[in-house]
Amino acid sequence: MSSLLPYAIIIGIVVIFFGVCYVVFSGNSGKKEMGNGEVLNRNDNQFRRIKQNGITVTDQRVKPSVAHERHEPSQNTAWGTTQGETVRRVRQTGGTAVHNKRHAVRDLEATYVLPKEDVEFLAAQEKKEQERSREENLSTSRREKEDLGAVVAADLAEKQAVRAARAKTAVQHVLAANEKQREIEKTQIINRQDMRRVLQDGRHSETAASRHTENTPGDQVHPQATVADMRGQQPSPVFTAAEISPVIQQCVDDFLQHFGKATAKRKALVTEITVAAFTYVGCRSDRERQELIEPLLAHEALHNMQKAYVAHPQEEVKEIALMAFKDAVRKTAATTRHFIAVEALKVLPYLSLPHYKILAILFTFLYSRNTRNVDKESFCSYLDSHVLPFQAGLPMEKAYYQQLGYYQCTVTENKETRFAEILRGSYPLLFEYRGMTPLELQDILQGQSIPAEYVVTSFNSDLIKLALIDESMAKAFFNRIHIQDRRMQQRLLQAVKSRPVDFSGEAALNIMENISPVLADLSDLWDSSQLRVSTLSLLGLYLAHGYIHSVTGEEVDLSRWFE
Repeated sequence: MSSLLPYAIIIGIVVIFFGVCYVVFSGNSGKKEMGNGEVLNRNDNQFRRIKQNGITVTDQRVKPSVAHERHEPSQNTAWGTTQGETVRRVRQTGGTAVHNKRHAVRDLEATYVLPKEDVEFLAAQEKKEQERSREENLSTSRREKEDLGAVVAADLAEKQAVRAARAKTAVQHVLAANEKQREIEKTQIINRQDMRRVLQDGRHSETAASRHTENTPGDQVHPQATVADMRGQQPSPVFTAAEISPVIQQCVDDFLQHFGKATAKRKALVTEITVAAFTYVGCRSDRERQELIEPLLAHEALHNMQKAYVAHPQEEVKEIALMAFKDAVRKTAATTRHFIAVEALKVLPYLSLPHYKILAILFTFLYSRNTRNVDKESFCSYLDSHVLPFQAGLPMEKAYYQQLGYYQCTVTENKETRFAEILRGSYPLLFEYRGMTPLELQDILQGQSIPAEYVVTSFNSDLIKLALIDESMAKAFFNRIHIQDRRMQQRLLQAVKSRPVDFSGEAALNIMENISPVLADLSDLWDSSQLRVSTLSLLGLYLAHGYIHSVTGEEVDLSRWFE
């Protein structure tokens, strides 16, 4: 009996083991109540049904697995889509719902087989939500852009208004000064003529009478006028028969017949420019006038001059046309100035004031510089008198630059030239270096003094500089301040150039703004227009010089380009 005891123990252990296993595994095969009318049936290994408030969802699974379940209130219920996502905006069914976490299920256990109408409903709701979100984003972005555009537009409008007011004020000052000068010149001329007439009547009456009888009716005398005289006189739209000689009348009639119907205004303009032209070149009698226009090219030049003034009856155009006419008929055909003047008369009828302003700005900064621009005060004065009249109304449209190129007044370059580079090249000692300290200047001079007007404050620092724009003028400058020691001259130039500065970009714009807002505005216009790639031809130089002279009275020597 004792020999069978071990076997009995082993059998008992096996029976207990299987019994425990049966109890453990049989607990998952029944029905589990989940509350609120929900029943989870796991007897079927292929299908499972969840019944909730009368809605039945069939869940087909590939292999058995454990579903993670949690209870939530009815206000937090959601619907599961076929992609495993939860949708909150669905019908509220009340009670609790079973939520399957997509990231916790590693197989297809939680795949729902929903009715077609429920899937379509969920897809439509999701699409509406996406469209509504997209519309909100677009409206928000549109409002931001509109607000930003309004701010930028307001800033530009304010800047343009300030610029226009500044330009108008400066132009008014310039015009007032020019008008005052014209009145002075006009008064002086009239007084001299009156005095001469009195002397002739009182002392030489017999000589004057005999000279009058010797002149034939076709040899009426007209006094010669200078450029200042022509600029100071106002147009005379009406001329009497006694003021117009037969040759002048013939030139007027010839033009009117050639260019169609003659109106009273056109006839007055043609007569005015014709009389002014013969007076300007110094023809005192009809015999001289006839000899002047006898060559075919001279007659053509007269026609082109008349055409230019009739097309643009402005004082600036009148002075340019008279200058070109004089060079065309008085200069020899072998000279460059004669050829350029003939070409200028041909293109004058097709150019307007915006074209001349472009030419004047290019000429001012590319082909000339003012040696008196050594400090802020002198530079501002130069800008107001020589730049602002041309900057006001300067066109930005590309068409004007194309037209100037077509008429061979400008040349388009391949390389751009920024405005800061032009200032740096024209005035290197003013813009490329900061300057020196007063102690350094005293140490170099060693007790010798320099007049105060030859030492100026730097543009780009609180240091000082010599009133010198570049080294090419150093010799004349040192002669004026009586410094002949070559070693001292060299040390002064080294001190001026001892602190170089990067005059470009935003730093250059700040320096120009500090000098004058006009200079900063012109820099913006230059760098954003065709000015940065344009240069002048000989014809452009000639027309620009004539226009600048008609506006400011400044005389520029063109011999370095024409001879």
